[in-house]
Amino acid sequence: MANKNVKAAPAVETPEVKADFFTRNSKLIYGILILIIIGVIAGFLYYRHAEKMRTEAASRYAVAVAHLDQAVPQLTGNAQYPIQFRQATGLDSLELRNALEGVGDEMGLLAIVDKYGSRAPEAINLSIASCYLHLGEYENAISYADKYDTEDQLLTSRALSVKGNAQMQLGQFDAAKASFLAAAGKVDEDIAAEYLFNAALASEELGDLEGALALYTKIRDRYSNNYDQRYPTSGAAEYNAWNIESQIARVETLLAK
Repeated sequence: MANKNVKAAPAVETPEVKADFFTRNSKLIYGILILIIIGVIAGFLYYRHAEKMRTEAASRYAVAVAHLDQAVPQLTGNAQYPIQFRQATGLDSLELRNALEGVGDEMGLLAIVDKYGSRAPEAINLSIASCYLHLGEYENAISYADKYDTEDQLLTSRALSVKGNAQMQLGQFDAAKASFLAAAGKVDEDIAAEYLFNAALASEELGDLEGALALYTKIRDRYSNNYDQRYPTSGAAEYNAWNIESQIARVETLLAK
């Protein structure tokens, strides 16, 4: 009698069996290989197209933002200056419009954002917000400042400052103070002092003299001793004239009344 416990030997996968498997599934296998190849090619073409678009957007951005720089030359790169100290900067509204809307064959900042989207330089929304701030279109300035998103803390602080300046002009002093304080929290001490100064101005507008005094005192005690002379050649003479000690004395006098 045969032993029922003896297991059958496993079937050996012969070359013929393997060949039969590939023969039966050849369409599926070749289809998968073709899809992989197409995916690799499509990915390469997309990457190359994206890089081309980024390069093109950067080139157009450089041309457009040059109009902003021309309109406010002494404030280039210093968007943290409070708007109330910009009266004597010689703003050129036509240049600002050219920056936003383009001129001739040049594409403006708004059109660049519309065409290139996320492939446009990350600073473009900050530039648009700055244009609108200088033009007095404060709601638009706030809107584009809010769209600005970057890991660069310095540029983020500038966007918050633009927003704060626009809010100041709209009488939104609570919001402006919050924006300036947020800006101060993102940068080193040297620049933070300027944002705190603006926050102090907002506090005064709110009637919070004690809050303003605390901020002026913090600037004097914690930050640069030559705060009032940081930008002697910036053209913002009115700004530099605001001496911290005099502000402290003035607010202390008001609180004593």
